[in-house]
Amino acid sequence: MLRIAKIFIFPSTLALLALAPWAQQPAAAAVEPLSSPAYKCWTSGSGATYIQICISKHGNVVLLKAPTPTGAIDEGYVACLKTPAGAAASYYDAGSTQSGWAEPYKVTDAPVIYRKTTDGKLELTQSFSRDAEKRDFLITMTLYNRSGKTLYDVRLDRYFGLKDDPNVFNLSPRAVFAWDEPAFSKFVTMTELTATSYDTAVHTSGGWIKNACHQTTEPTPTAPGNWAGRISHNFGTMAAGASKTIKVLYRLQ
Repeated sequence: MLRIAKIFIFPSTLALLALAPWAQQPAAAAVEPLSSPAYKCWTSGSGATYIQICISKHGNVVLLKAPTPTGAIDEGYVACLKTPAGAAASYYDAGSTQSGWAEPYKVTDAPVIYRKTTDGKLELTQSFSRDAEKRDFLITMTLYNRSGKTLYDVRLDRYFGLKDDPNVFNLSPRAVFAWDEPAFSKFVTMTELTATSYDTAVHTSGGWIKNACHQTTEPTPTAPGNWAGRISHNFGTMAAGASKTIKVLYRLQ
């Protein structure tokens, strides 16, 4: 399988492994989950070529339709770190639930979404672009160390879970695949595009640990059911002021 970072969705066609160092999370101010309503949507085509993608103001994908909708989706991200003293923390936003992230302090029309963790250690920017002809939706994420100190074991995961239909999930070294059973009318692939240190994983919906990074995978291909998948990026040590960028792509057929 080609090694690239995307989440693909084709209408024709995400055990508990709590990674203890990252399972902790800082106290967070009350932030309203923004899985609904959509903040911005991209729409093109008609009939069999129709495609619609919507995001929240927090940068979560809340709708994927091309032309068949994926149904209920939890989609988002989690960042994890260790401080110089060895304290671990995680910050997540899965659309319907979140903790550790403050409200975006800036959202441009492009859109680019800027937000920081409630403890000020990290800043995340997300930008979005679409290729209507290829039916691609690209998410670019840049994570900054704003703590003023070196941070260790820094990770950034992107993940998604499909809840409405029985789905089957599978993995390649760089991608997560999902399709509905038995209709095979929707096909989703999440693929990593840019990083050099990463891995992929699939979890049961009930075993999906949204506030943890680098959760170990279940065996694949899975049986039909409700699943979630992720790509985990390992940034390692980040000096004060340093940044790392990754790209994730959704493709809708």
